[in-house]
Amino acid sequence: MQASIVIPTFNRLAALRRVLAALAQQWRPTGVEMEVVVVDDGSSDGTPEWLSSSPAPASRVLTQANAGPAAARNRGVEAAAGELVLFLGDDTVPQPGWLAAHLEEHRLFDGDGALAVLGLPRAEFLRHGGFREDFPAAAWEDIEFAYRAARQGLRVRYQPRARTLHEHCVRPRTFCRRQMTSGLSAAIFHRLHPELGDFLGVHLLDRRWRAPRLRSALLALLVACGERVEGVVTAAVYRRFLDLCYLRGLAAGLHSR
Repeated sequence: MQASIVIPTFNRLAALRRVLAALAQQWRPTGVEMEVVVVDDGSSDGTPEWLSSSPAPASRVLTQANAGPAAARNRGVEAAAGELVLFLGDDTVPQPGWLAAHLEEHRLFDGDGALAVLGLPRAEFLRHGGFREDFPAAAWEDIEFAYRAARQGLRVRYQPRARTLHEHCVRPRTFCRRQMTSGLSAAIFHRLHPELGDFLGVHLLDRRWRAPRLRSALLALLVACGERVEGVVTAAVYRRFLDLCYLRGLAAGLHSR
């Protein structure tokens, strides 16, 4: 068996180095070949130069103008040689046993070739059309693929031993921007699958996101204080603030449609 690990990357050279170093330490059973396909999505931080260095840190390196992680993953799968495709982010460090857990799950349960464990047979990925490239960021595009493919018969299994460490230093106001991006992508998801409106929170727009301007400003001020003095802001305030950020992004995305 050959497994292809596809990693899209954009301006995260330091994190990418850690991911590839961890991959090099992964144990795999005898008879299993592994290739690492890195797709540079228009990086400008030295990533292209490092990837082209010798010895090569990846089996195969592709470059493209910045088009988003969905497009980068699709291109990586198209170029992959493995019959099994696994995905990593450029900031998700595989923990010991990650690859072996994936391979064992597929060996035991993939009798009909329609199994996904955060990775799946390359032929199945292509049969279901890959990731939709109208998602501009890494938000909802993987869930949309899984939902679409599951409706067409793909089985998804959870394997807790296939662990990765998602390396992020997150502050509330930084995560606010992430929440707004997630909301914008959720609007795209809703256009594709309107039956999941409640799951996406569309029903909350009328009664929650239109908070008075003064209240929104107060929430932002409280969160800013909480970033400076630990313990002065409750978890409920943070949740309210981040919910508003997501709903603003969702509303903006629905309105722009």
